[in-house]
Amino acid sequence: MKNIMRIAALYGAISLSGPVSAQVNQDIPVLRMATLNFPAVDLNVSASVETAPDLATFTTGVETLAPKARDAIRQNAVKMTAVIGQLKAQGIADADIQTSSQTLSREMDYLPTGKTRFKGYRVGNRITVKLRDFAKLPDMLDVMATSGATEFEGPVFSLEDDSAAMASARDKAWDAAYKQARYHAQKAGYSSVKVMRVAETISKRSLTPEYLEAKMAMAMDAAAEATSTPVEPGEITSTVSLSISFEMVK
Repeated sequence: MKNIMRIAALYGAISLSGPVSAQVNQDIPVLRMATLNFPAVDLNVSASVETAPDLATFTTGVETLAPKARDAIRQNAVKMTAVIGQLKAQGIADADIQTSSQTLSREMDYLPTGKTRFKGYRVGNRITVKLRDFAKLPDMLDVMATSGATEFEGPVFSLEDDSAAMASARDKAWDAAYKQARYHAQKAGYSSVKVMRVAETISKRSLTPEYLEAKMAMAMDAAAEATSTPVEPGEITSTVSLSISFEMVK
């Protein structure tokens, strides 16, 4: 990819472009340097670091339909208690299990005549679960598929503390920016550069398996065949993007 670099002086601007070693985030706005009364180099630079995740988060839950609301609530509570019990049996700590939503709604059937017929009350209960031991994740998926859970989303892989990865990406972006700024300054007849302004944008991208309804069905099939559901954590991409204005100095 290419960085767009503008060298702006008091009476005009010269546009330069060239290959760079860091990725460019085109979404970062280019700094407006035309009003400055000194020669400047304006850069947008991005750098990324790949890191193995150390945290998996997934959501699971139970939905229950019954003619009476109190029956739907009671039956759902029994099923949800069983699911949570299975999670704790797999070594999940209480602090890593959190209720994320509870729902109660009337469900209707729509008849061919255009009329509706009351079907019952649907109760949903969903929890968010954190898992740090990825070796347990295949068995966890299989357990969820056979313990009464009717919904599963995830896992989403992440870093519990991404400060080190971000610092590494930030250092790479700074190194690339300085190298490019000095190059253009020397080409323009200056000896060095001085930082005048910095803006930073950070982003993260998880290489996440799509364990939605199709994956839940696959987990059920795998459990029936006494095999484990495969899970690949992949890597987390941590990206720091910098917009830096350098003054070119003699």
